[in-house]
Amino acid sequence: MSETKNIDELVALLRSKRAELAALGKEIQASASETVVAFVDLSNSTAIKNEVAPQEWIGYLQEFLELIVRLMKVSEGVVVKRIGDELMLTFKTAAMCENFLDMIIQEPLLSTYEFKVAVDFGAAFHFKFSKHLESDPYGQVVDRCARIAKLASAGSIVVSRFYHDILDQPSKYVEVGEFRLKGIPTPVQIFLRPLQSDASDEYIKPLIDALNKGSEIKSYHFTYKKFPTHYFRELPKSEARPFLLRELLNAPHLPMSAQELSIALTESRDQDKESQYIGYLVEWDGEFESFKRSAEEITVKLKIAGSSGLFINTCRLYLVPDMLEIVGRIKVGDKVKFRGIITRIFLSYTINYVQILSVTPHQTN
Repeated sequence: MSETKNIDELVALLRSKRAELAALGKEIQASASETVVAFVDLSNSTAIKNEVAPQEWIGYLQEFLELIVRLMKVSEGVVVKRIGDELMLTFKTAAMCENFLDMIIQEPLLSTYEFKVAVDFGAAFHFKFSKHLESDPYGQVVDRCARIAKLASAGSIVVSRFYHDILDQPSKYVEVGEFRLKGIPTPVQIFLRPLQSDASDEYIKPLIDALNKGSEIKSYHFTYKKFPTHYFRELPKSEARPFLLRELLNAPHLPMSAQELSIALTESRDQDKESQYIGYLVEWDGEFESFKRSAEEITVKLKIAGSSGLFINTCRLYLVPDMLEIVGRIKVGDKVKFRGIITRIFLSYTINYVQILSVTPHQTN
């Protein structure tokens, strides 16, 4: 029992440990600094891993990470850590982060990648658990930014109100509302910015080209002004575009069936007769023959009822991939009623911005 510490020694030891903890607490508090935290996440990497050989997706991922890191270094940011296909970055100021975001939007090599970015701002505590490790930021700003990243979808930058409030040019972002985040006591106001500066132009280009084609012709088909791109919203890169509400665009309706248009084209002596009908909104029907699916779109082939002597007897509908569930239920011979915009006439009618109105099963005797 002679080696057992007496009560005075234990009290002294307790006081010493408390003093050490208090000193550590002050050191942690002193490490707090206003920090911009960002998460950059490659969105479609899981699907790619299942579709290509390991050496291909590893190279794909490595190239993406190297591009992000290169642009981050130019903007004087710091790579905190890599979490799978995601990078956690920090910046000392919002201006540095905005410079980084501007560069990734403008970088053409990143246009082939689907990724998202989340950004937040606040006090972060910087310390490390082991001497050989770099200091990491900890605190509510990090947790909150990680939660905000869950709200983002591919092709977007989402930021908190705390970051938005310190920006020199906050007009680059649009408010999307308040959201409750797991573990965060109060709702957080979120703002969004697209990752592609020309996304809206790319989205609407085929329709604008069709509508503005031959605008020197004086008729209802061609309006008194050119259609600008800001009337339309951005959507994913694809040949196919989803149907646009007619309230968004005064697209002229063609009061002819597909068969009647085929006859008119056959009988016309105008060498440029097909282009006169491009850009019209049509509501037609046809007999389902087949469809082809790719990663970007679905192409549906329909047979137009009528005699074989008609100039055109088929329609090709361009549909977005999300419509696969609908198309997969249609059987050969079913009657499909649809509406959309004529964007090409050559051997068949190409219809884009398509909405399937109804499907009538083929009647068998």
